[in-house]
Parts: sequence; structure tokens; C-alpha cells
Amino acid sequence: MVTVALKVPYSYLDQEYLAHRDSIEIVINKIRDCVSRGWFTIGPYIQEFEEAFAKVAGYRYAVACNSGTDALVLAMRTAGVGPGHEVWTTPNTFMATVGAILETGARARLVDVGPDYLMDIDGVLRDCSAVIPNAVIPVALTGRPLPAVQSSKLSAKYPDKIIIDAAQAIGCNPTGTGHLGCYSLHPLKNVHCWGDGGVVCTNSPIYADDLRLLRNHGSPDRNTVLMPGYNSRLDTIQALAALESLSRMDWVTKRRNANARFYDETLSVITQIVLPPRDPSILEAFHTYVIQVDHRTALIEYLNNWGIETKIHYPIPLHLQPGFAQLGYKRGDFPVAESQAERILSLPIHEYLTEAQLTHVCDSIRQFYKDKEWISEG
Repeated sequence: MVTVALKVPYSYLDQEYLAHRDSIEIVINKIRDCVSRGWFTIGPYIQEFEEAFAKVAGYRYAVACNSGTDALVLAMRTAGVGPGHEVWTTPNTFMATVGAILETGARARLVDVGPDYLMDIDGVLRDCSAVIPNAVIPVALTGRPLPAVQSSKLSAKYPDKIIIDAAQAIGCNPTGTGHLGCYSLHPLKNVHCWGDGGVVCTNSPIYADDLRLLRNHGSPDRNTVLMPGYNSRLDTIQALAALESLSRMDWVTKRRNANARFYDETLSVITQIVLPPRDPSILEAFHTYVIQVDHRTALIEYLNNWGIETKIHYPIPLHLQPGFAQLGYKRGDFPVAESQAERILSLPIHEYLTEAQLTHVCDSIRQFYKDKEWISEG
């Protein structure tokens, strides 16, 4: 291990508090007010947050709940998904996507992805045209939504069946492209609370009413149950924290996009790196910045020695996870996702990175390949 003066951590939550101490302290004072009033699970701040979130997500309604996983379950329940049904999604996502499908009693059918890590819509329409799913869950992985053309193709084929797993995608544009959109407010998301939290968005007033019932035991009040439901309310304290985070979403998105452009421009000359395709008409959230690299294990160790922390999102596709063996898939069933999983690497992308840190990351990667004589200087 070498001694380095400049370190580049992957996480940023300690820096967030230092940078926004004043506004965070205001949240803490509001929490004191909530405690004095007894506003713990339901109160005006929940509605305020939901209205603000719906606006930035591009939907008419937002219903806050206990987690991003619950958001997926509630969305599927609202759409009528249940035992014996079939829901399509991709294998290169966080475990919660498939876990939520199985929790409803439905079967998860996986489909491969394209070079942008998103669901291969043309492949779906070509290979699965004889099967009618009960729901389709494209994943806005890395904070990138489906391109408009692909989204339109999918919606035209399966109207009223599209549920977007947008856990990583708040801040991108457009996001309001699914009949239901599911978001996570986990502390490491671009917009977040101080624990677990989630949101389901919809343009349907009927869906919105059902979601509000489902998250509250199926009950509109203390004495009536209209449907079986869950205990999945967002705590008022978490809504306050999420409101504060949401207030700076535009700044976060601009910073992350600027960092991504720096990486794109600087790393594009390295032939051992594959950048994902970019669509200038899409504003990405860049929850993660994912590239594909040669000699990944050695590169990770090299960067770590120079104080640069990286991650892999995600090293094992879900169809190869032992906990999902029941899905019945095997290695080779999704060659694109499997190939990507062996080469993907997530670089630090958060909004508190300095130009010096970004330069240090790029220079270190370039030096790694140059030292190994793997880089083309042309």
C-alpha cells in the first residue's frame, strides 16, 4: 500500500452533513416540533413530501411507503399481480426487484439486457411475443431511464402493465413513463431520507387511492378495513429528511452529470474501457457511473492502493444467485448480462467530488493500463 495525499471515497454522507449543515439543522428542529405534537406516522409533512415528489418525478400522484422494496410490492398489488401470475424483469438488478415479485406469489421471468444495461425491449418483443405477462418491470439501472422509443414500444405492446423500478432514477428525465413508478429513499440514493423509505408514483387516481389503503393495513381509518394491506407507512421524521434532500435534487443531478461528462471525455481514449452509450436527449441521474474494464480485479486493487474506492453493481446476476435457484435458470441463459457482470466497475460519481479527485481517478486508471502496456496512446 502506497501513501497517498488525495483519497476518493465512494460514499459521501459525512460530506453531505458538512456541506448542508444549516438546512439539516432546520430539519432537526422540525423533528422536535413533530415530537411535541405527536406527529410520528401520519401528518402534514407526509402530504407535503408526496406532492413535491410527484412533481419532480413527472407523475400526478406519489404515495410514500416504508422502503423501495415495499414500493415494488405495493405497485404490483395495486396492478393486480398475485399468485400464479408472471412478471418480467432483468437479471442485472438489485435483489429486491426479483424478491418483491416473488413476495406477491408471482413468477419472475427474466430477460436479457442491452449495452446500456437496460432491458432489451426489442429482444422482449421478438422472443416473448407469444406470452402475455401480468406486469413488466424495466429497471432504470444506474439512473438511466428507458429511451423514449423503447418505452413507447413496450407500452404499446403491454398497455397498463408497465411498472418502472426507478429506485436509482430520481432526477433523470423522463421518469413518468410507467403506469407505476417505484422509488427508493435509502440513504445512498440521490434523494434520500435517514433510514429506509420508498415512494410509488402513478397518474391514476384509482391506483393512488388503492396505494394509500394498502400501505395502511387496507384501512382508511382506525375502524374500517377495505382490503388486506400492509404496515408500510413512511415515518413523518423520514418525510422531513426526504423533503430536505429533495430540495437540492436539481443541484445533485447537475453535479453528477458534470462528473459523468468529465469521466466520459477523459476515459474515452482508453481502449480497455467500455463506456455505456449516451443519448443526449436523456438526462440521467447517475446514481452510479458504471464502465466495463479489462483486468478488473487488478485494477480495483491498484485504485485502492491509490486511495480510490470503487464498487461493483452487481457482480452476480440474479439468475445465478443461490437464493433464486427456484427460477430455473442456468449460466448462459442471459449472455449479455453475464458478460457485463464480469467486467463492470462503478467509479465514485457523487456530487461532492472535486476536479482534483476526478482527475486523480482518471490519471490512476490511465497509468494502470499504461504501466501494463495495455493502453493505446493514439
